[in-house]
Amino acid sequence: MWIPLCFQVIGLVPFVVPPKPVQITAQKFFNLHDYRLHDDRTVVLFFFTSFQHRSLKPYLASLQRLDARRDTTVIAVSPEPPRRIERFIARHNVRFVVAAGSKAHEGFKLRPRDFPKVVVLRPPGAARRTNGVNILEDFSELDALFPPTEEPETVTLASGEVLQSGAFDASSPTELLERHASSDPDRSERLRAVSLLRKKLPPEEFMRFCDTLWTSGNWGTEGHWIADRGWLAYQKHLADPGQPDKQPLFPLSIVASRAYREHPDDPRWDRLETYLDSMPERSADELVDDYFAHQGDALADLQIRRQIVRALEGQARERHVEAGRAIGFLRQMLSQEPDAGIRQRIVGAICALGEAGDKELADFLEAQLQTEKDVRLVRPMLEYTIRYLRTGKE
Repeated sequence: MWIPLCFQVIGLVPFVVPPKPVQITAQKFFNLHDYRLHDDRTVVLFFFTSFQHRSLKPYLASLQRLDARRDTTVIAVSPEPPRRIERFIARHNVRFVVAAGSKAHEGFKLRPRDFPKVVVLRPPGAARRTNGVNILEDFSELDALFPPTEEPETVTLASGEVLQSGAFDASSPTELLERHASSDPDRSERLRAVSLLRKKLPPEEFMRFCDTLWTSGNWGTEGHWIADRGWLAYQKHLADPGQPDKQPLFPLSIVASRAYREHPDDPRWDRLETYLDSMPERSADELVDDYFAHQGDALADLQIRRQIVRALEGQARERHVEAGRAIGFLRQMLSQEPDAGIRQRIVGAICALGEAGDKELADFLEAQLQTEKDVRLVRPMLEYTIRYLRTGKE
């Protein structure tokens, strides 16, 4: 499998790179279903080996933040086989694209002993906002190479008003916050405006605003339908006086993932580390047995269940288990999983493996939706998956 990258290497380099499109070839790509490459996006290639995992921790945090930028995509590239890299991804909760079993480093005259290395690619004709080098020797160069956008985005409203992205705070008038919530060109600023409005408006008025806001053309776009829908529903839930028991922002499984990522050497993760070592050899049936053997809210058990869902989806994608059979296992898990974060991950796996037109599966998820209480993560994921199964629309 390969990804064509029609980009030019920029900057001064100590060797000659052919002026031709770069192809990233690999035995397997992870997190690829979240990958969207826009023509004007800068690509950051991160060459690494998993043997360096402890020393890579601060770099990974920087790369995660960089990948969240709208103008940048990060692709990690390793010559190691997919099974070893899968464990690395699980350990560090890597969310950007990872190419395993790749020799792409040879095209840049890099050797594994040179790793870690970062190569920055910009599209032909892109504005060059820095004189930074394209092969970084020190990760401290990342901040200098990717400074914040110099000019804030603006949008002209139908009234003729020019709205500058993020030009508001908690003291801003309600009317200005409403305009930013509806029309700010930056998605993250729209979400922030909604949060501030919840604290300003009477509950009933804010809830009505949430109901109408979803019809705005700026909401549910850019590939963020699930997250945007969930954020609106969650803010409405927090404002609703009829729901005194408020849901936490993060379920325990996400708290566990963060704790593991920040303190991987804590003894409480020994059981998880032992299981991750054995997981690549487990069959689908064994994974399911393991899933139900690790019930409870101990942080290690939550992490194990989350990784089992990921592994089961991976086995179905690689055709080690038939997709319909894997979906059957996932349905069993969904009906019994108490943690909202893991339920969302299960529904996401069902969505990835299911086929448009599967009415029976859509009906099953519709029944789950009727009783699902988590408004921020699980209900939007269910709604999205049901829509996809019934209509084929993503």
